Amino acid sequence: MSDFARTQIQPATRRLVALLSVIALALGIVLAQPQLLEAIAAPTYKITYSANGGYGTMTTQTVGSAGAKLKKNVFKRTNYAFAGWATSTTGTSKYADAVLVKPKANLKLFAKWIPVSYRIDFYANSGVGVMPAQLANIQGVTLAENKFTRVGYAFAGWATSAGGEVAFADASKLVAKKNQMLFAKWSLVEYNMSFSSPGDGTMPTLKFNVTNGTLPQNKFARSGSTFLGWSKSQGGTVIGQPGQAYRTAGDVTLWPVWSTAPVGPVAPVVSGHRVGDLLWSDEFKGATGSAVDSKSWTSRFCGHDGANGGGTCHNNEPQWYYPGAIKLDGSTDGSAVITTTKTGQAPEGATCLAWSGCEFTSGRFDTQGKVSFKYGYIEARIKMPKGGRNWPAFWMIGDSITSVGWPASGEIDIAEQGGHQPWRNSAAVHYSTNGAPWDVGAHTYDYGDFGSAASSTNYSNDYHLYGFAWKPDRMDFYVDGNLFFTLTKAQARTENWSFNDYFFLILNNATGDFGGGWDGWGTAKMHIDYVRAWKVDGYGEVIKR
Repeated sequence: MSDFARTQIQPATRRLVALLSVIALALGIVLAQPQLLEAIAAPTYKITYSANGGYGTMTTQTVGSAGAKLKKNVFKRTNYAFAGWATSTTGTSKYADAVLVKPKANLKLFAKWIPVSYRIDFYANSGVGVMPAQLANIQGVTLAENKFTRVGYAFAGWATSAGGEVAFADASKLVAKKNQMLFAKWSLVEYNMSFSSPGDGTMPTLKFNVTNGTLPQNKFARSGSTFLGWSKSQGGTVIGQPGQAYRTAGDVTLWPVWSTAPVGPVAPVVSGHRVGDLLWSDEFKGATGSAVDSKSWTSRFCGHDGANGGGTCHNNEPQWYYPGAIKLDGSTDGSAVITTTKTGQAPEGATCLAWSGCEFTSGRFDTQGKVSFKYGYIEARIKMPKGGRNWPAFWMIGDSITSVGWPASGEIDIAEQGGHQPWRNSAAVHYSTNGAPWDVGAHTYDYGDFGSAASSTNYSNDYHLYGFAWKPDRMDFYVDGNLFFTLTKAQARTENWSFNDYFFLILNNATGDFGGGWDGWGTAKMHIDYVRAWKVDGYGEVIKR
C-alpha cells in the first residue's frame, strides 16, 4: 500500500476498529487480535542517515506516528564539526542531534558540517612588535600581513619552528588542520660602509651587517696629521678605532678624524665600562730588527731555571724559545714580530722542555720583575700567525708565582688561538680551589670562546683587538669590542680569589696540541702592534721597577 493510500484510509480504519471493539464488548466476544488491527491502522516511517562527506555508519530508523528521537550522530569528518541534520546535501541545518521528530513521510537526513576553527599564533622570533592570533580552518585563510620588525633584518616569511625554513610567504594562504605557531623568519640586510676624505686618497666601499661589521684600517693620508679614528660626519667626534665592531643598521659614510698635534693613544670605547687615563703602553716603535724595550720586557730562553720565566714555561711544548725570534719590524706604526720556524736545529743557549723533543723555534717575552699591573683595561692589537700547530697567546701570571707557585698565583689568558682554527678565540682564567701554595692538583679554570667556523673572519689575516677589563670582583674579555666572556668573584669555584694582586704580561707563540697538527708551513709570524693599559671605572695600577 502506498503512503498516500495509508493516509487516506487511516481515519476510516480507525473508526472501523473502534466500532468492532464496541460490538464485541456488547456481545461478550473477545477479539483475538486487536493489536493486529491497531498495527494495521498505525503508519510507520523510515528515517535514513547520510554522512554527507563524513565517514561512519548509521542504520535506518523506523518511527511511528507518536514520533521518536533521532539517533545520536556517530558520523565524523576530519577537521569539521557536526552541526545538525539537513534535508538536502547543501541545505541548512533543520534538526539538532537526537531531537524528537514526528515525520509524516519517510525522511532522509544529511549530516551538516562546519569547518573547525584553529588558532594561528605569531612569534616575533628575535624581532619586536605585536600580532594578534588569527583563526583558520580547512578551507584556508589569508595570513595577516607581518607587523614584526627586527633591526638589521628583513622579514623573509613564516616558519613552523624557530630555526626552520620559510613555509609561508607574507599574506599567503594557510590551510589549517591544527592549532599552530608561526615563527618570523629573518634575513640579514647588507649595508654599505663608504669613506670620504677629499684630497687624502680613496677607500673602497665595504659591505657589513649588524652581526659582522668591523671598522677598517685607515688608508687615507694627510701630511702632518695624525689619524685619530672614524667619525660619522666631517669634523665630527670619533666613534671608533680600526678593528672595533660597527654593527649599526643602515648605510653609513665614515670620515677620518685628523689631528695636527702629536697625540697619544685614544681611549677605546668598551661596552659596560668607562675607560680613563692611559697608565702604560708599548707601541713597539724602533729600528728594523731591533729588540723589544728591555726596560719593560725580557725575551726568554725558558730553561729549567725558575727565574727564567718564573716557572711558567713548562708546558711540554715542542719549541725552543730564544730572544732572536723576537724583533721590531721598523714600520711607521711599529710592531713586534715573533717568528716561529720549523727546524730541528736548537738555537744557541736554548733549552727544549718537551718530553718528546723540539721541532720549532719561537719567541716569548714578558714584563716579569719590570712592569706589574693590577686592575684596569688591558688591550693588545695582534695579527695572529697562520698555520696549524701555532698556539699564540696574550696572557698574565700573578707576581706571586715565585712564592706560591701555580695555580695559587692565578693565570689570566686574555687571548689564545689554535692555528688550525683561525676563526676561534679563547680566553680563560686559571686558579686554585684551595689557595694552597705549590698545589698543582688544586687547579681549575673557567673559559669562553668567540667566533665560529661559519664566520668569514680569519684572525690571522689582519690585526684585531684583544681586550680585558679587570676590576676587584669582575673580569670581562673582548675581541674587537665584543664582550664574550665574564667571570665574577661570586662565580668562581673557590673562596681563594687570586686576582686582587699584581700580575705581569706575557706574549708568546707556542707550538702544541692546542694549535692542531702542523700543516706544512716553514715560518709563521705573530705581529703585535701595541700593548696598552688604561684605568677602567676608576680602577687600575701599574708599577714600573
